[in-house]
Amino acid sequence: MMISYFKKIPRSLSVPIFYTYISGLLVTKFLFTTTYGAFVIALSIYFYCDVYTSLTPLTVGQIINNILLLPIEYKVALLSASVTVAGFVIAFHTASINWKNQMRAQIKSQAAGEIEGFFAAVSSNITTAELYVKSLIETVNQIQKGISIEEANFSVEINGVRTHLLLI
Repeated sequence: MMISYFKKIPRSLSVPIFYTYISGLLVTKFLFTTTYGAFVIALSIYFYCDVYTSLTPLTVGQIINNILLLPIEYKVALLSASVTVAGFVIAFHTASINWKNQMRAQIKSQAAGEIEGFFAAVSSNITTAELYVKSLIETVNQIQKGISIEEANFSVEINGVRTHLLLI
């Protein structure tokens, strides 16, 4: 749909606009669908909060200085909380990767099973058709050799029943 709009604009304008549009979509997707994007958004909100509020954010040096001035109990609590959060993030990331790999393997296995089932059905139908054709050829050869009318009628009737069964 967007491409039809770009075709109406001169090429010298449409190409830069198109690449800007695609780049904007990719950046938006990165920011709102990845963990790193959420981190970038959080940092942007923190460091630019003085633009939309009356608060001035602390600089990195001020944050480190405040942490160093804390009593040892608070430092230990911050360190243990940081280790806990880092462990949770690592465990969540690992579980997510394992889940994706498991789903991918399950989908591949399901697709392989469906393909195998399809080719098994096709092979069965080919074998049935081959046996049916051989039976018809054998009946025609017997009729051409001059078998009796009763045997010819019986062979044609049997093949008619087979034809009916194959069509069902």
